[in-house]
Amino acid sequence: MRKFLTIVIVCFFVTLTLPKKFFREFDKLINNPNSENVADDYGHKMVSDPETLEYFEEITLKNELNSRVKKIPHKYKRDVKIYIYGDPEDYMVREIMDVVSDLNEIIDPINISLVKDKRESNITVFFGGYNSFISNNPDLSRIQTLKSCEGFFTCKSNKSNEIKSSRVFINLPKQDGIDDVRDVIREEITQSLGFFNDGTTHPESCFYEGQNKVFDYPEIDVKLIKMLYNE
Repeated sequence: MRKFLTIVIVCFFVTLTLPKKFFREFDKLINNPNSENVADDYGHKMVSDPETLEYFEEITLKNELNSRVKKIPHKYKRDVKIYIYGDPEDYMVREIMDVVSDLNEIIDPINISLVKDKRESNITVFFGGYNSFISNNPDLSRIQTLKSCEGFFTCKSNKSNEIKSSRVFINLPKQDGIDDVRDVIREEITQSLGFFNDGTTHPESCFYEGQNKVFDYPEIDVKLIKMLYNE
């Protein structure tokens, strides 16, 4: 097996035993009669509802390109630094800043920020067309669906299930307007943090495979982000 595993997800067109140590207690669910009690590897009691657990599995343990189910979710364990390049307009940069701000309010262990030097980054976000993206990322030319995709990301993880880097592509010629671009930015950046699959339920979610517009994280997405990152 190679040292790094490359996980490729072509997004926006997308369509139980869960590692218990990734769950933390949700205060609002403690007194919920429909909640489910679990214990992590250290015996700490956690609480979450079955619907959220199932959705967490669907989004973090699966991906659209194959039927294999991972045993442990992948995530960043160090601070995330995002570098923007290509041909972004001002509102696109502002949208990334809004997404970063929202994520920092949800995630405790790591910080997410923008950097001006690509060498300092572990996530790159490219705005532009297919040809320009491939000229900067020739190794991805093998992915046939990139030309028609509205948004795409790829992540590289190590054997410890830690995401080391991600690349995000916002295919501007395939967008129908400003709202489409804003929605794709939030979806792709969030998924590049370890949410590799699109879901078939929760149409309010930014991970939903159907048509929707999400400009703020709904409650279900906040729960999933906390479950993955706030151990």
